Amino acid sequence: IPTTGTAPGAVVWAQGSLWVANTVSRTVARIDPATNRVVQTVPSSGAPTDLAAGDGMVWVLNGLDGSVLAIDPRTNEVIGTTDVPVGSGGIAVGAGAVWVTDAFDATVVRIDPETRQVVGRIHLGEPGTVSPQAIAVDDHSLWVADGLNPLLLEVDTATGEVVATPGLRAVPTEIAVGGHGTVWVTSYDADLVSVLDPETLQTTTVSVDRGPTGVAAGDRWVWVVASLDWTVARIDAESERVVATIRTGPIPDELAIGGGSVWVSVHA
Repeated sequence: IPTTGTAPGAVVWAQGSLWVANTVSRTVARIDPATNRVVQTVPSSGAPTDLAAGDGMVWVLNGLDGSVLAIDPRTNEVIGTTDVPVGSGGIAVGAGAVWVTDAFDATVVRIDPETRQVVGRIHLGEPGTVSPQAIAVDDHSLWVADGLNPLLLEVDTATGEVVATPGLRAVPTEIAVGGHGTVWVTSYDADLVSVLDPETLQTTTVSVDRGPTGVAAGDRWVWVVASLDWTVARIDAESERVVATIRTGPIPDELAIGGGSVWVSVHA
């Protein structure tokens, strides 16, 4: 499906549509799954690097420019902009807030989804020793990937308490939370998916094709992009085994689940 933009990357399912961040062309495209066509292209004012959905909005992180946009799916218009640190790495929505990672200050910025104002920061460690990048959220915890170390950081959304969860065999790349709160983590350099039990904090691993980037988790299946081999792995969430490998075009990047389909962004 042509996205009417350049360098499609982050994708998210929201309000019955797929939303795609076209980083180079600085737009966000909305795709109608009934027709597989772009029905709206929204200027993002900056280079969109990540997307999230929640609280009735599509949230666009312009990480290179230091801003978060709120797109109202009812009008397909940007209704608000929030300043965040330049270089912010990831965005997630849940537990009553919008969360953005700041790698330079080693913090997570908390945004009120109603006022779209920054209302707090959670410090994850000393800058330079930890580099928060990808982020996911469940009902009560943030899961943050450390771009410097083979660690996940679990943050209590109510208290801000930070717990490092060692056990990864490689630096994490992307994160998804699946059924029963299980955390699925890709590691690009090691060709691995780590599976973290949120209760025991024990980790197992699944080998996948080369260069795993995006991951999306449902109750039954987990899907992982292997960007270097141009494939998507389908993993049985219960057995933690790859049960199918699907070839895509070059070069797959991110993916989302929605409308009975798995959607994969490719750079070709």
